[in-house]
Amino acid sequence: LKQNKPLIQHFTQHSNITGLSQRKDRDKEVVSCSLDGKLLFWDVDYADPRGCLESPDGQNPRFRCVEVSPSGRYIAAGAEDSRLYIYDLSTCSCIQECQGHSGGITHVRWSPDQKQIVTAGKDGCVIIWNFFEL
Repeated sequence: LKQNKPLIQHFTQHSNITGLSQRKDRDKEVVSCSLDGKLLFWDVDYADPRGCLESPDGQNPRFRCVEVSPSGRYIAAGAEDSRLYIYDLSTCSCIQECQGHSGGITHVRWSPDQKQIVTAGKDGCVIIWNFFEL
């Protein structure tokens, strides 16, 4: 912590933040996921979120974990509905919903080369997903 730097408190109403990931392309920005199905973008110097990605139409996934890809372009979010959601930040849209777990996803990580995503779930399984950029 830097001396003499004021503390910035981040707060969301009606939400339960369940995961955080720092963006690799913007060192002062983190992404949070929550049980209300939102992915919020936070700048460490501002109290309010700087952006939000909503859930895919007609769905309300309860996100448990989130991870920004090494390039900073994609976000992978695991949910209680046992699905992995992949978002493209260049279009601000969900580009893929992956099913494979039989229980909620609790952890998600990208491989350093961004070619795979690894998830762990309440079902006791670890799944390695191949990721191909278009």
